[in-house]
Amino acid sequence: LLPLPNGDLIASGTFTTAGGVPAANIARWNGAARSPLGAGTDGQVHCLARLPNGDLLAGGTFSTAGGVPAANIARWNGTGWSPLGTGIGGFVSDVLVLPNGDVLAGGAFATAGGGPAAGLARWDGTTWSAFGGGVVGAVVHLFVASNGDLVVAGSFQQAGSLPAANIARWNGTAWSALGQGLGGLVDLIAGGVFATAGGQPAPNLARWDGTSWSAFAGAPDAPVGVLTRLPGDQLLVGGFFTSAGGIAARHLARWDGTAWSRTANGCDGRVLAALGTGFGFGFVAGSFGSLGNRTAANIAAFGPGSLSPLGAGTNGPVLAMAAANSELFAGGAFTQAGALSASGIARWNGLAWSALGSGVDAPVRALLSLGGAVYAGGDFAQAGGVPVARIARWDGAGWNSLGAGVSGSVLALLDDGAGRVIAGGSFAVAGGGPAPGIARWDPVAQAWSGLGSGIAGGLATVDALVRLPNGTIVAGGDFSVAGGLPSINIARWLGTGWSPLGAGLNGRVRSLTVLPNGDLLAGGEFTASGSFPVGRLARWNGTTWMPHGPALDAPPAVCRWFDRSGLLLGGGFSSCGGAVALGFAQLQTPCPASAEPFLNGCASTSTVPVATGRTDPWVGSVFDVWGPGMPNGALVATVAGFQSGPVPLSQLLPQALPNCFLHVSPDFLALAVAVGGEVRWLASIPNQPSLAGTVFFCQNVVFELGVGGAIAAVSSSPALRVTVGHY
Repeated sequence: LLPLPNGDLIASGTFTTAGGVPAANIARWNGAARSPLGAGTDGQVHCLARLPNGDLLAGGTFSTAGGVPAANIARWNGTGWSPLGTGIGGFVSDVLVLPNGDVLAGGAFATAGGGPAAGLARWDGTTWSAFGGGVVGAVVHLFVASNGDLVVAGSFQQAGSLPAANIARWNGTAWSALGQGLGGLVDLIAGGVFATAGGQPAPNLARWDGTSWSAFAGAPDAPVGVLTRLPGDQLLVGGFFTSAGGIAARHLARWDGTAWSRTANGCDGRVLAALGTGFGFGFVAGSFGSLGNRTAANIAAFGPGSLSPLGAGTNGPVLAMAAANSELFAGGAFTQAGALSASGIARWNGLAWSALGSGVDAPVRALLSLGGAVYAGGDFAQAGGVPVARIARWDGAGWNSLGAGVSGSVLALLDDGAGRVIAGGSFAVAGGGPAPGIARWDPVAQAWSGLGSGIAGGLATVDALVRLPNGTIVAGGDFSVAGGLPSINIARWLGTGWSPLGAGLNGRVRSLTVLPNGDLLAGGEFTASGSFPVGRLARWNGTTWMPHGPALDAPPAVCRWFDRSGLLLGGGFSSCGGAVALGFAQLQTPCPASAEPFLNGCASTSTVPVATGRTDPWVGSVFDVWGPGMPNGALVATVAGFQSGPVPLSQLLPQALPNCFLHVSPDFLALAVAVGGEVRWLASIPNQPSLAGTVFFCQNVVFELGVGGAIAAVSSSPALRVTVGHY
């Protein structure tokens, strides 16, 4: 990253887009949007510097910049790229502008400008030359001290002809090793991949005070990659570590001079439940004390780019959540929510916690909102003082039993789509009749029934339930038989009987969620389907199992799809795809879906009905466009098309209000009557990955009807720019 004097920020690395805009490995942020620097480079940009005249330098591993040959280093003058001579003959890891304007490049190379230059080379504006005899190894970082001395660091054993272990100083005429006297060079901090400094233990991070090296108390537990000084002798440290000073710290930590603290989002425990509420917002819960650098006792609100606690949280793990009547219900193994006594279950109204009667006498493990009531399942035998058998219903005023309940723990609850409750868990009987592992409660008939002959084998446990778009119910857990058929840890209920999903999964299924295109995602303790490896996240496309996403180093306890925030994973893992992810990870897609306001329909916003995408336009999903604020009884035409361009409505309809425009080519038209002041348009997007990236536009045109049904006025909503995404 390189900040510019005007406040813009240059970012470089290995990427093809920035902010949704094509940008090859380098991009600019102006505070509102990202933009490419020409055609960028054809390989990684690893380092940046700014010349005195304002031009930028980029170094890395590339052969062209802006389509022009430029061997691993290039200059950007604001409009185009140019090489620095014939460039560098290998990887450039750092560039430094010297006080006289010359450029020093360091890295892993043997030549510069066609001549020998071992790891260090100087550019004087016209020619490359070797610098100080180079190093025997590779240079990673270049640094100028306050006294003007140059410090080079990396992986080498010799600088010029002087033995120097990975770090050395150049005073303008000669090299010296740190440890042999540095004059005015004091308080230098070095981070990297090492175990000792000056012969003393100093894992990954050490300080040089002018005469000797010393270690940091509780240094990061893995290599350090970047250091930044902060005011007040504070230090920001980034790298590959998961903890610093014994505190869980995901890649990034702060040293205040005496102690470490975490600065990056992460979880110091486990995320065990997630609940989406629309538009990418929702809640995460589990067993943790903090998320990122904020205290959050076991439960937090989640939104695009944000996490925030819910008051004082709970005093024990939260294992399940449900939303009903604009309130959040949390269940688990706690006795207090906020400052209130709340045994096993509590309610959050957006401002404060409250109890549900006297709660339950053992942990709640599953919650379901259905028909205005909240169903709770778990290990309890009483709810609100009423005898219940592991499952109960809260009707807003008190607790009720569900018949004779079930004979063992309830671990999952699901609405079957017909107003009935499906319960899964580790039980053999429901309502006095056989129902191994799974049963259905009919609130009208007030009776339990089994789903076929249920499950058997293994632990005979159902841990997760989900309903597919076609109404099929899928159960996952630890079993080998469903409805008498071999079904390894996962099976589907078709309404009259069970069937397996391919070869199943070879370990316990802990969580299930449905992706935007209708595919099923399973997370758990498995690694294969039959003989085919799938890791700990597997995707069922209707016919076969496939691995999904980056590898996790431990099984996930929860996986949930949030329409605008991607896939959320929680559990006991510490890494995802090789990157540190402490108990919580978010998996995005390179092909995101979006529906954003494009242009206003009418100049006078007081008469303009608003249109917005209620859901995002994913491949295989139904895109829901909502238009509130309509005059009751108005006729609304939703116009969709692949081209945009303003056409005054007055050219099309004489009743159009002044300064109203149609911005969409009418490739498709749907008519509806506004009911209750709103109208909705549902567009089914085919399940074809090739549609990802397709852009179209949509807009509502409103016909207000007068006496006798004649058109009295015509106006238009803002247009939406819609991009089809694929996950």
